[in-house]
Amino acid sequence: MLTSWGIEMEVLILGWYILSETGSVLLLTLYSSLQYTGTLIAPLFGMAGDRFGHRNVLCAMRVSYAVQAGFLTVLAFHGTMQPLYVMLIAAVNGLVRPSDIAMRQALVADIMPNDQLMAAMGVARTTADSARIFGSLAGASLVATLGIGPAYIAVTTSYAFGGLMTGMISGVKPGAPVHLRAAWHS
Repeated sequence: MLTSWGIEMEVLILGWYILSETGSVLLLTLYSSLQYTGTLIAPLFGMAGDRFGHRNVLCAMRVSYAVQAGFLTVLAFHGTMQPLYVMLIAAVNGLVRPSDIAMRQALVADIMPNDQLMAAMGVARTTADSARIFGSLAGASLVATLGIGPAYIAVTTSYAFGGLMTGMISGVKPGAPVHLRAAWHS
């Protein structure tokens, strides 16, 4: 949920930044389009998840989000943030983000017992939808009241704690055979 909130805050904050700095709806559209460029390479993330584990790939994705948000936080506080940098970060994030939802769903399927899978998917969907509402409201409120630097601290913190919590997930499905439990921990 924290990562989803961070994503929604970031998209809104940076979209507002691009529009207010450039005054260009075309550049705002380009920024928004960059969020989905990774759809073309999403199957590679799926293969990586199968090879290295969905949790591990998801953790790496979230570390990537946190590092890039941290970079933008530093730029914001130093007053050196520019639309070009935001577009470059959006392009890199856009390669990764489209795979986030699928990777989360695969991880839920990995760790939940079959009889609880439907409810778990419902909870996962609810957290993603709540982020669209409350993450957007939080992002808009933070940037409007505190400015882009402090708002970006919230984004970076959301990503960092989201990655930390993802790393704490046990990958052993309850009731899994012993040989699968040993394979997960190696």
